[in-house]
This record gives sequence, C-alpha cells and structure tokens, in this order.
Amino acid sequence: MDRMEVIEENEEWTPIPETDEYEVTRSGHIRNAKTKKELHGTIDSQGRVKVYLTIHGKSCCKILSRIIAETYFGKEACYGKDVYHKNGNKLKNEVNNLAVGTRSDSMRNSYKTRNVIGKPVKCIETGLIFKSIEECSDCMDISRNAISRSANNPQVKTRDGYHFIFLTELE
Repeated sequence: MDRMEVIEENEEWTPIPETDEYEVTRSGHIRNAKTKKELHGTIDSQGRVKVYLTIHGKSCCKILSRIIAETYFGKEACYGKDVYHKNGNKLKNEVNNLAVGTRSDSMRNSYKTRNVIGKPVKCIETGLIFKSIEECSDCMDISRNAISRSANNPQVKTRDGYHFIFLTELE
C-alpha cells in the first residue's frame, strides 16, 4: 500500500506556525506545501521522529511531535513546556495522542507508559531482533545513541562493529 493512501482523502492540511512552506495533519503527517510531497523523518536516539526543514532559507531539524503540538495547541501553549505522547509511543504523532505539560507531567506519563517504547530494531551481525533501541541497548551493552546512529545510516557501525536496522511492520 502506498503511504499516501494512509492519509484520509478528507484530511485537512494546516500550515505550521513558523512558515507557510510546510503543512501538517491531525493524524501526524507533514508535507511541503508547494510540492505536496510528504516528508519522512528519521528516529533520534530517544525514539522521537525528527524531520529536516528549510525555513526562510535556513536548514533546521525539528521534532515532529512539537511541530504538530505548536500547530494545533498554539505556540504560546507549548512555550517552555514538554510535548509528550499520552500512550508512550513516540512514533504516533496524532494530535489526540499528544499532550503539553510540565517536565513532571511528562515524567509521570513516561513511568506510566514505560512498556510502550518504539520501533523494533535488528542487529545485522547477530540477527537478534529487539522491541526497541532501549531494549537493544540494555541487552547488548551499547549506547542508545550509537544504535540509533547506525539504524538511521546503514553504513555506520557501532564501536563494537555492529550494524543495526529498523524493522518495518512488513518484515
């Protein structure tokens, strides 16, 4: 199934607050407003989706959940606050899964939803599959940052010589 089919036909695209060059939907998609091409982010070491944008001629990296929260809750409501995922799954960036609160609120939610972590990851050399970067890090005694760097860039190996990939639902 083509990724564009996942977006409902009647879903509304809303310009992001910083610029009208990009648009987001309530279901967590982002696209270039001019070309209508959907952007696909990468996953950072904390399991969040980050996207690279060019705003007013300058390239920058933004966390998708924060972009969506600022668009639908208001930039002022998010200023100085944490944006966190209610169900703990940092890959689900729908508006109804996002909350804005204090660091304490975010930490409380994190402990409550600790079992939901993120995308499965596989070690190429061993064939081992882990539910998340965190589980892989604990089992293989490799930093989460090193695993994430390797999984986001297949040419990069960890200090121990391992390569990692993110698994999709099809694999």
